[in-house]
Amino acid sequence: MEKMNRFSLDRIFSNKKFAIVVSVFVAIIAWFIVVMVSDSGGVVTVYDVPITFATEKTKAQQLDLDVISIEPRSVAVKIRGPRYKIGLITEKDIVVSPVSMINVTSDGTYNISLVASFKTPQRDIYIDSVIPESASFVVDALETKVVTLLADAPNVKIEPGYISDESVCQPEKLAWTSLIILNLKLMRARA
Repeated sequence: MEKMNRFSLDRIFSNKKFAIVVSVFVAIIAWFIVVMVSDSGGVVTVYDVPITFATEKTKAQQLDLDVISIEPRSVAVKIRGPRYKIGLITEKDIVVSPVSMINVTSDGTYNISLVASFKTPQRDIYIDSVIPESASFVVDALETKVVTLLADAPNVKIEPGYISDESVCQPEKLAWTSLIILNLKLMRARA
């Protein structure tokens, strides 16, 4: 009778292929544990985060004021947290807005501090700063003007034998919406 091969750990670990596979697997697990436990975190700057604003429920809305321009249009936001988490954050995950629009009570230019937050709550990730810390907001009211156009053609000569009727404009009215501070008075149009 032949002697049966018995299971032996010594024989398994003496197999080079098996030892290489086990070594690589243990190294990956050890690396993962070290990274997760000892990751003290890092700092990342997320660029091109747009500034959003809302005038709802403010004095500006009651006065029909709108934000006409913002300088700069976007900012950079520094965030900190575990490296494996902050590397996944993009500008679409962050909202930057004015701290308060409460002081906007008339038209003009306002320098307003900015604050950043995450669109969805993030665990272990924190916002350090917004760069620049403030933005310049130009605020004004919009106004619609309608002007009736009149034709004035004093230099037009009518040939003998032709009949001249009243000169007319097409279209008869001109309407535009613009800033009150930029609205020009249009009195007459000359041909």
